[in-house]
Amino acid sequence: MRTFLACATAFCELVLGAGLLWRRTARIAALLLTLFFTIFVLLWVPPILAHPGVYDGYGNFFEELSLVIAGAVAVAWLSPIGSRWSRALGPLTRLYGVCVISYALVHFFNLRAAASYVPAWIPPGQMFWAVTTAICFALAAAAILTGILAGLASRLLTAMIIGFELLIWVPFLIKSPHDHFIWAGNSISIALCGAVWLISDAIVASRKR
Repeated sequence: MRTFLACATAFCELVLGAGLLWRRTARIAALLLTLFFTIFVLLWVPPILAHPGVYDGYGNFFEELSLVIAGAVAVAWLSPIGSRWSRALGPLTRLYGVCVISYALVHFFNLRAAASYVPAWIPPGQMFWAVTTAICFALAAAAILTGILAGLASRLLTAMIIGFELLIWVPFLIKSPHDHFIWAGNSISIALCGAVWLISDAIVASRKR
């Protein structure tokens, strides 16, 4: 029933995504999306158990988990101040730092592959930016987990991931508009942009509270 499940998944994402755009339904839509994406996180557990020595499965697990955490943060942010969910806002934003550690590890373990995505026209070189990106991920993770300059680090992290979309995935899409893999890559990139932007705003909001 793969085709049916794929269509059902797309339908749920469309409905719940639309629900996020309306204030009255945003909280319930965020909650349902959080539960929905938790299923995708769990689907990466069997590949991890089958190949525990390969980091690809772990990387995909934490990439999906970042969307789950962002959804939970949205639920907490939209909850009444003083409620149990609202009090969880700060700890949830820090938990996101674990996913950023994974982003750094993915880059370190696949430097050549990461470097191949960097546009060749950007000086001083592709490998330089692959290494620099991995280091920036690691520093951002440390800041978010410890709370030291977490607001600034999360803002810079947001800018960096938006940069990936504008410098890498949009040009890919313009070059190969009929390639489904490129469309999927853009969708994932935009989802990750939205997640980190939400986390960044929530970090600032939780400190104000």
